Amino acid sequence: MSHSTTPMRPLRSLTWAATLTAGAWLIGLPIASAQTPAQAQPIAVENVCHQTSASTVLRGTYQLEGEGPLPIELVLTSREGTSSRLFQVTGLIAEGEHRFGVTGMAYCTGKANDTLAFDVTMSGGFYDTPVDDELRRAWPAGKAPQRASSAGTSVVHAEVALASMQGWAEAMRTIVLTGQRVMGPKHVSAKLVFSPERAR
Repeated sequence: MSHSTTPMRPLRSLTWAATLTAGAWLIGLPIASAQTPAQAQPIAVENVCHQTSASTVLRGTYQLEGEGPLPIELVLTSREGTSSRLFQVTGLIAEGEHRFGVTGMAYCTGKANDTLAFDVTMSGGFYDTPVDDELRRAWPAGKAPQRASSAGTSVVHAEVALASMQGWAEAMRTIVLTGQRVMGPKHVSAKLVFSPERAR
């Protein structure tokens, strides 16, 4: 896998992109109390821009060209008192045992609020990990260490058309490795495909 999607090596496939995940994604779950029935009927995802729930959990995948899908889980918390549907976003994106944080905002836009847009930052890193061929390019030929640590960020904008549950993400990613070696900033793109339903 390449490192075109995320700020760091273990998450080689970002932006949101989407986690913020195999096949279709964005199956959301409004955060419910203990009294909420376990078998409530599914609700269309597009209702996230019209519902009255204070919080919604979104689960799914994002995938760059030539990369595999990565799982992402996001919590959207509605911000009251705004002129449009505005959400605070927190969440995680995962590759194997590695986890990376997602923070930022989402908002409803487009005709009749038919698009859900995201502006988020994905951040994380890895510690004392073997250097593969792609990371080795951060050092002069023959100078790469056997192992390295890293921290990085990806600044992401993504939009999802709620009617088709398909969307895209564009990101700027930067990684800093052991010895002050810097990869980026680099532009990366992703295609998003979402599930048409969100279970309560």
